[in-house]
Amino acid sequence: MPAQAPLLPAYRVSRHHYDGTITAQHCTAAEADALLASHLFTEDEVTADPGLTGRITLSRSVTGPRSATDPTPVTVTRSTFLDPLHAPKPTPRQYEDLCIVQAPRGRTVAVLAADGRVDAGSLAIPPAATTRLLSRGWLSVTDTPTGPPQVTVSCAGLIAMTHHSHQISIVSGSAQYTDHRGIERTGGWITNAWCTCGHWKTTVAGDRSPVRTAARHHRREHLQAALDTFA
Repeated sequence: MPAQAPLLPAYRVSRHHYDGTITAQHCTAAEADALLASHLFTEDEVTADPGLTGRITLSRSVTGPRSATDPTPVTVTRSTFLDPLHAPKPTPRQYEDLCIVQAPRGRTVAVLAADGRVDAGSLAIPPAATTRLLSRGWLSVTDTPTGPPQVTVSCAGLIAMTHHSHQISIVSGSAQYTDHRGIERTGGWITNAWCTCGHWKTTVAGDRSPVRTAARHHRREHLQAALDTFA
């Protein structure tokens, strides 16, 4: 008998409609993935918060006459906010498990086995760990007409993986240097920042603000790349 994945909510969805009204509901990881894919397909604006909230914003603008009697063109925007119910902070073990699902070894795609584990070919994720990943909405399960359900990393899971891979450290202090006589001296105030990915670091003098801005830009680029995989 095929395994049944629990349909647990992963996001709170808030829709700000064209007329100014707001509606909200919860959705599963698979439902959020489908919503995101549809907005990317129609080339709507899709952005991820570079902070630690994990929020995704979907914006759709339309232009039309102001009213039935007023042909003046106006543009209105509808915004949809996807707020994850779980912070995008996987443990190192959970990150490794998500990597296993993303790149299964010996299988085209990972599947949900009858005993509740994820079968990824030569690697597998135990049932208890699988349940925790599903409960956080980091995995998406799709039923197939023949064979076990397929398991992929959801949008929420990709964002959690990106946050894990791009953790920013910022340290400020007095600069040290060696003068022409070989004596160690202390100069002005500097800020160093680097990312755990190993491909980004910066040093600025004085205010931390430029460093924070650069760090958010670095993380935003990688979050956007993760979202684009759903296009």
